[in-house]
Amino acid sequence: MRGTGLGDSLGGLSFLRRYGSRLTAAAFPALAANRRQLRTSCREILLFGDSHGWGQGSADYDGRAHYSTHMSFPYNKGFYARLGAHVRDRLEFGTELLFPEGGGESMKLELAGPVRAPGFYGPAAFLDRAREHLGYLAEQHVFGSEVWTLGRVHGTDGEATPAEFRIPLKSPASMLFIGVVADPDGAALEVRIEAPYYYAAPSGYPKLFLVEGGTLTEAAEPVRNSGSGTIVIDTFAPEPQERVYGVDFGMKRKGNVVLRLAGERRENELCEHAASGMSGERRGSRAILRGVIPDLNRVRNFSMGGHTVGQWLGDGTASFNDGPYDHVDELLRYVAFTPTLAVIQAPVVNEYLRQTPIREFEAALEALVLRLNRHLNADGSRRTDVLMFTTLGDRGIAFEGEPSLSISYEDYYEAIRRFCTRGSFGLIEFHRFFEDAVRDELVDVDLLFDDAIHPGPFANEWIAQGLIAAFDLVW
Repeated sequence: MRGTGLGDSLGGLSFLRRYGSRLTAAAFPALAANRRQLRTSCREILLFGDSHGWGQGSADYDGRAHYSTHMSFPYNKGFYARLGAHVRDRLEFGTELLFPEGGGESMKLELAGPVRAPGFYGPAAFLDRAREHLGYLAEQHVFGSEVWTLGRVHGTDGEATPAEFRIPLKSPASMLFIGVVADPDGAALEVRIEAPYYYAAPSGYPKLFLVEGGTLTEAAEPVRNSGSGTIVIDTFAPEPQERVYGVDFGMKRKGNVVLRLAGERRENELCEHAASGMSGERRGSRAILRGVIPDLNRVRNFSMGGHTVGQWLGDGTASFNDGPYDHVDELLRYVAFTPTLAVIQAPVVNEYLRQTPIREFEAALEALVLRLNRHLNADGSRRTDVLMFTTLGDRGIAFEGEPSLSISYEDYYEAIRRFCTRGSFGLIEFHRFFEDAVRDELVDVDLLFDDAIHPGPFANEWIAQGLIAAFDLVW
């Protein structure tokens, strides 16, 4: 057991070499492509698991009641909470929808027409029960019913000048996703990031994209002023409709997002292009915005207490906590792009208690990965990378000699190994580490478990450190 400590880089690599498999660039092609193409936006990381995954038994756990078994406590300290915090800190993932500070007018406005960019909107977009099932997970980093109107301000002299929104960026961002309600009164809207001089601006940027079905389509002839880093969005439409635009600045910048109506500042050459190139001679009077999302990078824990993989997919059987329905289909409505990475805690305890036939278990894993790969990926050009791992099983069976049911824990572990080998997916077998640690008398089994089947605080922290080491290696 020497050299398996995770307190330093060499210890982490030693641990992963012994208990991990296929933690290589070849097994994580989406992550490798992102690195090589300098892509730092549109990255969705999905975390799957059971009650282990949403933190039962972790440090300071107090779960006497649950809002939903599909939603971890927002303050839990389980291994996924620790991994998520690490990812957000290391990569400076933004976590909030940005609204203007001062200026404009706020009101509630329900969706105007069909949603072309699923995953960017909250539960109101689908009129489903996701708020009841997913709680804050369906409302994180998405557009809601609140909108801001950016119009003209009339001064004491009666002259109308365009108002502007200024929104401080909390973290550097390379893309801004702007939710627009386009309608017959929609104006041309200038967008820029007002950043200090030392932020570089690549040639040819910013670029303007329309987001539809998880795909970014670049505007054929966007109105831009590369010198000032400004681009113009046309918010006009004959009938009210929802649009999501992506403004790509080419590299990360930090400063103030500035949104301003175009066409009023006569001294700005940009207004001449905007006036002549957008809907003839039309001059809109205002722009309606649902907010700004920087980069759209998210890491979310979609673990579900008491479920098997088949029950995640809606196999027709009830979980220990709710009736059958397609949970994955529901949560993917709140995922805006093909997932970049899926981290899957195999729910072996629930599979064992249900005695899921091994072939059905492997088939469900195959179906899950296929569903993730196909999400908003009609042409099949993208792939979701997968990291699987095991946790602890049953204390009595693993450590105290209690008899096993006919399909054993080891049968499920072996099925996971086969599945990951077949798909060339990364795998970490934490259950083997804990079994070795107890056998070598390095840890008291009482300190591993919170109860008969849930990892306690120490096990949660060790799994967290192992996942963080693996993430830092392959990302």
